[in-house]
Amino acid sequence: MKILIFLKRLAAVGLLVAFFLPLSQCSTPENNISEKPPTQSTQAVKVAQGDGIIYATRADKDDTLLTMTNGFAFFWPVLFTLLAFLRPEVEQSLSIRLSEILLCLGSAFILLRLTTFGTLLPGGYLGWSALGIYFAITLFNFIARIRRTWQVPA
Repeated sequence: MKILIFLKRLAAVGLLVAFFLPLSQCSTPENNISEKPPTQSTQAVKVAQGDGIIYATRADKDDTLLTMTNGFAFFWPVLFTLLAFLRPEVEQSLSIRLSEILLCLGSAFILLRLTTFGTLLPGGYLGWSALGIYFAITLFNFIARIRRTWQVPA
């Protein structure tokens, strides 16, 4: 059980680190675009589009609510981990575990929104793997807690 707690904490930190790494890249690599030399108009388009790399920190810079939602989707596991570290009895609550499952699904939606239409970069791989590990351990703990509470045979 201690190894699961350690892996869950490690996954929470991994998701936090993924917030600051590039998640995906929307545009195709420069050498695949065209073999023609760039003209004035294509250079202007490239500058306007940028490099096409999506970071969670600046994905929705025009919408404050979406930016805050992106941040919360990556930071909440660390908050729950700190809460469980400071007050271990809170982690045994079914409502905390159920809210963790629902927040994992919400984070998966945000991560899917940020990585769907591009090539995954290191932050995307780290984010998906950390969220998957965190979700699997949380779901396992939730099912084990329900079995203990209602004494359901395995």
